[in-house]
Amino acid sequence: MQRDFRLQGMTSEHHQALVLAGRLRQACRQGGVSQEHLRSTCRTFEQDLNPHFEIEEQLILPALAAAGRRDLVDRTIEEHRQLRALIVAAASSEDATEHLQAFADVLTAHVRFEERTLFDAVQQILTPEALKRLATIRPHHRPTRNRTRVVSGTRIE
Repeated sequence: MQRDFRLQGMTSEHHQALVLAGRLRQACRQGGVSQEHLRSTCRTFEQDLNPHFEIEEQLILPALAAAGRRDLVDRTIEEHRQLRALIVAAASSEDATEHLQAFADVLTAHVRFEERTLFDAVQQILTPEALKRLATIRPHHRPTRNRTRVVSGTRIE
């Protein structure tokens, strides 16, 4: 099913989550995760992933539950719980590598589930008003090419 344009912001965030998971897997294969990598991952979780989860939990999942799709709701909530627990475990561990490897694996499977299954149901069940609200909360920003920026007084093309 073609993705509704109002979900593209959420889909873009899913792409960024897959990039994070890939970087974590690569770091884990190369001998472990540094403290800076761990801090960066925790920061990304707090600033990007957890707010994304909260929007799903507050706007999407109640509509799916009301439509009788408890199976999708339960799986989504359980995977969010697992991901939150893995970040907490990684942050409090002497060696976060094992926890972050598991986090990367669960995150990848979760994003694929949402893109392949959950969002198809969302497109069929959510009202146009609810979809518009999602688009407003999580707009899709395309990178602008060939844009001139000024950084510290220097023009960057």
